[in-house]
Amino acid sequence: MAQPHVSRNRTRLVRALVAEVVHDAVCAFSHSDGFGLCQLYTVAGYMLLSRIDGPQWTMQAGSAWMLADPPDGWYVYDTRQPGALERGEFHCWLAKQGPTKKAPPVAFVDFTTRHLRRTAETMAIPDGNERIPWTHTTKPPAYL
Repeated sequence: MAQPHVSRNRTRLVRALVAEVVHDAVCAFSHSDGFGLCQLYTVAGYMLLSRIDGPQWTMQAGSAWMLADPPDGWYVYDTRQPGALERGEFHCWLAKQGPTKKAPPVAFVDFTTRHLRRTAETMAIPDGNERIPWTHTTKPPAYL
């Protein structure tokens, strides 16, 4: 049976609604604004997306790079560094499995991007107390 055509606008609206539902759940559970809680966003997103889109979603955690000040102002959560996981220096997100187990993921979802600016503003460069400014002129999206 062919899939019905869904407009891009409707797809964007559904994605935004899912992001807001996940954000609301994280905030209600944590009694906070969700900042620094990528693992809770990932679990909540996994539970919701698995129910509405099927079991092909996988929770992932690892290193992450964030460009706060283009072209060279990068922050990195590098899980290869000794003790990084124990210190909570990692990021979590969701991946949607491809058509076969060996195929690459067909989608990634990160529900924490609404906090990117604040993350940059609170992180120090590893070799000192200097901070890289957030210089993007647009507001980060609520999700990717």
